[in-house]
Amino acid sequence: MSHAVVSLNATSWARTAVGLATKPPSCKKTFLATLRGSGGGKTRALEELRWELLNLAGVLPLAIAYNSHMSLIAAELRISTNDELNFAMTVVARLAAVFYGKPLDEILDVLLRRAWSGGLKYPIQLIRAFIRHVVAKLDVEVKTIVILADEAARAEEQIALHVTSVLRQAILDESILQDVDATLVISSLTLSPAVLDLVQGSVPCCLAGFPWIPHILELSERLDEREVVTSWWERNGTEFAAAALSELPRLLEFAAGFLVKLPKNVALNPSNVAELFQHVREELRGRYTLKLPPAADLFAAVFGEETTRNATVMTYIKRSIFVNTVREVEMPGFDGTTDLQIKPILSLLLISAAAKADTSPSSFAKWLSSRRTSSRRREASGVLCDVGGDDRI
Repeated sequence: MSHAVVSLNATSWARTAVGLATKPPSCKKTFLATLRGSGGGKTRALEELRWELLNLAGVLPLAIAYNSHMSLIAAELRISTNDELNFAMTVVARLAAVFYGKPLDEILDVLLRRAWSGGLKYPIQLIRAFIRHVVAKLDVEVKTIVILADEAARAEEQIALHVTSVLRQAILDESILQDVDATLVISSLTLSPAVLDLVQGSVPCCLAGFPWIPHILELSERLDEREVVTSWWERNGTEFAAAALSELPRLLEFAAGFLVKLPKNVALNPSNVAELFQHVREELRGRYTLKLPPAADLFAAVFGEETTRNATVMTYIKRSIFVNTVREVEMPGFDGTTDLQIKPILSLLLISAAAKADTSPSSFAKWLSSRRTSSRRREASGVLCDVGGDDRI
């Protein structure tokens, strides 16, 4: 791990996962999900959960990922004309790559040769068969299997809608092995497509009542800046910078990249504080969609008011313009919307950076790009109160 975990109770998550695994297999069995936008700490949370599960006797955590470190490769999209089979192969390839410690493309090549020679037809059975293969290779007793799927929505985006329901059915609908419990934990950028399609793609016996709405594993919407400073950055006197960035873990990661290059004996001052935030803003350009929303869409967030969690709001959460962790799931009505309300939390640094990146800014964007990063930052440090224009993002 690159740094100490902050504001996350992975032990509690592990207990919840193992508890849900004991529920009888059924097309109505629920799974677990953690839902937040880009850079919100989902991957790290699943990593910490995996480490906790590894410490539990009889528990086997198996991980798959569709994040930037294990993106879909071209060969995976051309396996067959059957989208569900394509997806199942991506699942097995990732399980095998992690289990055997081999590159994904090498594992995929081997799997394709063996799978097609056996007349592969059934995606759900393929996933189950590989999990049984893994368990058989181990010399320890396995009583509980936990599948951790990171950024599951990306598979939907590149293969087809609803394909991730194959994973839910493979893990939860029937027993994989006799006397072995199983559950599924996913992380996703938003509710759709991954979470809702995992549900809506289920077999017909489950189409009434949506009893298996996922159990949400909540991420903190703001990391504790004192923990960031003491256990991660390990540099005293930077609480004000941590406070300004702590709504989004990736911003803290960017800042850590700057601080590690700064000699330990160099104290933060108005000049290098400005350089720190300039570094964070430059890192943003390659990782985020820096597009400023219309002023009307930002109104509720700016003034701390609730708004309906519609498709537009969910898009801003996905992009981390709003940094909310999704804490409850409600199935959409016939018009595709829900009545759930949410109080948007802004990443002021992101919207300020978006305003500066606008090639033809409106008067609102010009005003926004000139504002200070965060009132929280000014409250936290008397140093920055005197910086004037230099502490702007």
